Amino acid sequence: MTSSINLTPNPRILQMLGQIEFENWQCIAELVDNSIDALLKDFKNGRTERGEVRVSIPTFTQYSEGSPISVWDNGPGMNIAQLENALKAGYSSNDPTSNLGLFGMGFNIATARIGDKTSVFTSQRGDVNEIGIEIDFQEMVQNNSYDRPVLDKPKDNSYISGTTIKIYKLKERVSYLGQQGISPLRKQLAKVYSKLLRDYAIDIFVNGEPLIPNRKCIWGPDRYVIRNQERIPAYLEVNENLGDMYFCSCCWNWLDTPIIENENPVCKICDTSEFVSKRERIITGWLGIQRYFDKDEYGIDFYRNGRLIVSNEKSLFYWKNPETGVSEIEYPIDATYFGGRIVGELETNFVKVTYTKDSIEKMDKHWDALSKKIRGEAPIRPNIAQENGYAKNNTYVARLFSGYRKANKPGREDLLPGKFNQTRNKWEADNVQPKAWAELFSKGELEYQDDHKWWELVEQVEENRRSSGSQANGNEGNDDDDFTNPQFNNGGTDTDGHQQSGEGPEELGAVNPDDEVAVTSVVINTDDEATGLYIRDEQLSGVYKVDELGEDGIVLDVFINTALPFERPLVIEKLSHSNYKAFYNPNSTAYKSFANSVKEYLLMELANSLYLRKNDPDEWSFSKIFFLMKSYYCKDESFELMTVKANANALLNKIKGKLSAADLNLSTDIVMGREDYQTLQRAVLSKLGEGDSKVRELVATTKFLSFMPNSFILKFFDMYPELFFDGIIWRKPFSEIADEEIKQEIIQEFNSYLSDIIWLIKYEEEEVQNNFHRFKRNIESLRALGELTGE
Repeated sequence: MTSSINLTPNPRILQMLGQIEFENWQCIAELVDNSIDALLKDFKNGRTERGEVRVSIPTFTQYSEGSPISVWDNGPGMNIAQLENALKAGYSSNDPTSNLGLFGMGFNIATARIGDKTSVFTSQRGDVNEIGIEIDFQEMVQNNSYDRPVLDKPKDNSYISGTTIKIYKLKERVSYLGQQGISPLRKQLAKVYSKLLRDYAIDIFVNGEPLIPNRKCIWGPDRYVIRNQERIPAYLEVNENLGDMYFCSCCWNWLDTPIIENENPVCKICDTSEFVSKRERIITGWLGIQRYFDKDEYGIDFYRNGRLIVSNEKSLFYWKNPETGVSEIEYPIDATYFGGRIVGELETNFVKVTYTKDSIEKMDKHWDALSKKIRGEAPIRPNIAQENGYAKNNTYVARLFSGYRKANKPGREDLLPGKFNQTRNKWEADNVQPKAWAELFSKGELEYQDDHKWWELVEQVEENRRSSGSQANGNEGNDDDDFTNPQFNNGGTDTDGHQQSGEGPEELGAVNPDDEVAVTSVVINTDDEATGLYIRDEQLSGVYKVDELGEDGIVLDVFINTALPFERPLVIEKLSHSNYKAFYNPNSTAYKSFANSVKEYLLMELANSLYLRKNDPDEWSFSKIFFLMKSYYCKDESFELMTVKANANALLNKIKGKLSAADLNLSTDIVMGREDYQTLQRAVLSKLGEGDSKVRELVATTKFLSFMPNSFILKFFDMYPELFFDGIIWRKPFSEIADEEIKQEIIQEFNSYLSDIIWLIKYEEEEVQNNFHRFKRNIESLRALGELTGE
């Protein structure tokens, strides 16, 4: 009998690694990560020379001729032992809390996914020769051997050092990279390595062109707003220590053992203390306010050791209701037609990330600790926090939410650029101009790097106030809109911060459609004689683009023209390469006969323009571009179940909160089922620490509703419908109506709204898909209820 079994896998296993899902850019990034790790270690050892990483991608012709993809760096290089370990599948000497390279398989997965043959040559300073190895998968499989001969070749200069990786026999999936794929690759790598490029003396080149690091277009640290006598800066530095913990660098495990000085505990996984050491858990970076609103480009970027892991992370803008288990969106809820503007960059080296390095393990305890420190456990909406028994939330996210959540009053109060609307004779918040300038900021134009031009738009509002001694013509800042009128659609939120559906207010301004729009200003001059001919649609006007295309965006100005024939949904005029005007008739049969909105017709036309501009039907079909544009600009119309559920819960929370805050006496003793009564008892015990006497006191008024789940609102409405009308929840008259039949019709109408929302919350995705038409009707009910529940 043999004494042992050789478990060395067949070399085919290396080929199979290429089947693991990595995007092309991720494969290149894996190789760049290794180069940067080597350079950063060299800097720690006293290096003063700038580091360089050069990526070379062959054109399609070069690809067809067999040219390789190569990654070269001028790092410290490797000796023979280091080279062997670097190429060995599954080996990693990297500490994940201080290096970019996480998994020893990264090099093998990346190279196997790109091609079938890889060469690695390296040398250290002072070496006369470069040493290297060639990994040819087909040859290794045929020979059934992992052994590869060490190669060497003379160096031109013994003083230099570095490593060169070349990948041959390229897979078809990378054939397009050197053509239309090179621009998106540069943009993605620039995005991933921006912080490293800003913080270290490292340059990365792709086909000879240097990567330009991205920066957030944010307000300066000297800008601020005042809320409740508190000064809230538009830029908050973050430096939080969550406390040291023991870490095992062998099995990458954090230990829960209490810290004891000069003593390292035994790791329970690898059963040794040899690799255990005390590590810091520190969050560094900043959170701040963008100079413009955007429906997608906002949120927090998370970095690990300088490398971007997640961009525009928005999960910290949600609050998970412990009673319902449903995550409710908290930001943006006031200006959904504009989007959000809270952004940030946080370095979190201790948080676990996925092996693809593009997402965070959010079930990890460290993410939970980070979330509590940055956004807290309580809602960031003050009224909702109070209703649910929480103290005021003073975390970073909550402070910025308090100061910068709204977008309806231009000037210093909300730090909002403004413009004067001639038709409405008032100053209004402007987002078209700030977004157009942000494009120029991103392109590196010097005039747009600091925030002075945006500040001028803020100051012009203040100057008007100072010169007039009051609001512009008595109308600026008018808050007399009837939010509780069912006909009023504000598309934002009520004062309690609950989201309402709708397309948002149409900020209308008369313009002359013949005035050309300049890309650098996006300001349309108004001809007094043409006033009233066309009405500008501020909500639909703006910059439209698809980042993946690598093309400039389209600056679009949209106008309402009721003179257009009904059978024409809209008219597009191309003024220049990137400047368009559009005109539409809202009464067109195209919008009334079908489910498509004006926005969808606009996106269809713009997608066609981008399709013709790109001229690459194989890679960029019209349908692909149209889908991406809808994904970016029609998120609010999405039928994504969790989003709709969150909105539904927010509306029910609003109704429940208003009734509870009103503390109305109940005309008759409330009749509750045993299960509902027990729910109330448990909630009172949990939140107040009190028993049945408190429960009996609470049920005498509507105050008890704050302790009940959202689904109870429908039952309460059936018992006390009169408490929902006459301006309490809805302005619709009820008590003054004498005819009982009409009252019942009103009750049935609003019962259907509430029933549909409860249905949305309770049903799972599969059931929703099986009842798609019912689902669409429910969403319309949700929107209708959003219009009806106001302040």
